[in-house]
Order: sequence, then C-alpha cells, then structure tokens
Amino acid sequence: MSEDKTWFEKVQHWFNRVPESTAELIELLREVCKEGVVDANALMMLEGVLEVSELTVSQILVPRTQMTSLCVTEKPEDFIARVTESGHSRFPVFDAKYEHVIGVLLAKDLLPLLVDPSKMTNFDFEDYVRTVMVVPETKRLESLLQAFRQTSQHMAVAVDEYGSVVGLVTIEDILEQIVGDIADESDTEEDQGYTVKPQADGSFVVKAMMPLHEFNEYFATQYPEQSAANTIGGFLMAQAHRVPRKGEVFHLGDFTFTVLRADYRRLYLLSVKPSE
Repeated sequence: MSEDKTWFEKVQHWFNRVPESTAELIELLREVCKEGVVDANALMMLEGVLEVSELTVSQILVPRTQMTSLCVTEKPEDFIARVTESGHSRFPVFDAKYEHVIGVLLAKDLLPLLVDPSKMTNFDFEDYVRTVMVVPETKRLESLLQAFRQTSQHMAVAVDEYGSVVGLVTIEDILEQIVGDIADESDTEEDQGYTVKPQADGSFVVKAMMPLHEFNEYFATQYPEQSAANTIGGFLMAQAHRVPRKGEVFHLGDFTFTVLRADYRRLYLLSVKPSE
C-alpha cells in the first residue's frame, strides 16, 4: 500500500474484503492496527465491543457462592461489619428462605445508622431496599448494558431457567470486557510496590504477573516452568485452559488459589493459601 494514501483510503482498502464472522473482523482490525490506522488501545476496545456482543451474563457473572448478600431477617448489628469489610457498594437482599432476591441495599443508605446507632433499633429493610433488576443468565451482555442505561441501575441478579439465583453482574463487569480491568479507590493492591503480600489469615495476595520461578522460590513449590507460562498467572491459565473468572478457586498441589481480580483477557491478583 502506498505511503501517501489517506487514512480514509487505508480504511477503504482493508474493508473491501467483507468479514464473514466476528473472528474474521477482529483479525482484519488487527491487520489495520499493524498498518497504523488504529493504535493498540483502540484495537483492544474494538475487540472488546465485538466480543461483548457474543457474550452472555453467565460467562462473566459473580457466582452466588462469591456474592456478599444480606437476608431480610437480619438486623443491622448482624451485617454492618460484613458490609464494611466487603468494600462493595451494593448488596442483594434475599427473602427469609434465602431463595429469592427481593431487592438491593446500597451501602451509602446505611451511613445514617453509623452516625446515629439508635436508628438501628427500628431498622426495617422495607425502608432501605431498592428495586433490583433480575435477568436470565442467558441474556446477552449488549442487551443488559442497554437495560442498565435505560433504568440507571448498576447491578442485576442472574437466575437460571428455574428462577434460582445463580449470581450477579454489574455494569462495571460489562465495561471491563471492553476496556479491561477498572481499578477503583478500593483496589489499592495493584498500585503498591509488592509482588507477594502476606495476610493475617495465613494467605498471601500475589500479583499474577509474578515470574513462576520467583513464585516457586518464595513458596518452595515446584510448578513446571514453561515458555508458554512463565508467570504464576500464566501457569494458572494453562491449568484451566482459559482465563479464570474472578472468584474461581483452584487446588494445585499444596496450595489453594482464588482469583481476586481478572477480566476476560488476563489475571491481575490471586489469593494463595496453603491447602488444609
């Protein structure tokens, strides 16, 4: 292609061949990136947009077992500490049998209780619970994102074909599929200068990018070092044959790994704890 071609002519050239699938379109965009028409960051987001159009809620949801939820029968003194420690801003509220979600509680709505503990005496969930969106786990992400925008809600509870709660998904979860991991004020681990951080409960927070040989040396493990997996995150992905989701747990040898932060492209943070 001639160097003096305009940007528009370059785009025309590459799109003269009409892709027949999303995979072909992504490959075409990668070729366009090589030509300098779009940069790598734009390519990443374009790929994310295209892949989101084919993903469903079930593929990115936080499993029910990993949800921090509340029960309508609980008193503030039963859950305030749990809410505070979780660092989340929204909490699904289940009915008395813990079968169905009746709404969502916002952490900010509990601030008056902390300022004036006497208000806990007359606490009633009906005064605090807000409507929550309930969607089938088969719902397409692009459709859910549109629903979030129309309703101004940020979280949805996912149910299976029988109506049982299987997990939840937030608007941030969807956006991360497009732009990659989004760190917020509570995600301080990535910004601190450490690779392994011991925790009070005997576990360790480990950056997924930690070289595998350093991990083996630190934890006295003998995980095989391969060119295709030279980091602990890469090794975990190789064992799973995919990119594990946030909250997934793996038992490898003498250690249990829990994924703390991840998007569909890569792992960021892991919890590592000696197996009991």
